[in-house]
Amino acid sequence: MGLQQKRKDPRKKKKPAEVASEAVAEKQTDKSRVFSSIKSGLSAKPKATPADQSRKNLKVEEKKGVFKYIDLSLQFLREVRIELKKVTWPSRKQTIGSTAVVLLMVILVSIFLGIVDFGLSSLVRLVIG
Repeated sequence: MGLQQKRKDPRKKKKPAEVASEAVAEKQTDKSRVFSSIKSGLSAKPKATPADQSRKNLKVEEKKGVFKYIDLSLQFLREVRIELKKVTWPSRKQTIGSTAVVLLMVILVSIFLGIVDFGLSSLVRLVIG
């Protein structure tokens, strides 16, 4: 059976005033973080980026021998699990319909190729014989 998407509860929607106040508060915290980092001479710490992920991968690559391959295998399996959660699986009816179309096409193509093969082999026998 296909996975159903989780739907948000419509009763838990935020009111426009709450969303606006959260946005203002977020801007203020961003500004204060930037100003405090400028005062201290440090740059603001950004959120995790793909570059951070590649640094984690480098840590895995620094390991030696079997442990490196175990870590890489576990990381691969975690990523596979994440990707499989994103898949929209077909329903039983769609699967049966697609299977029927494929089987029908295989039968038609095999009949066509059989006829062409028989015709060409007959033609070659006439030319040679």
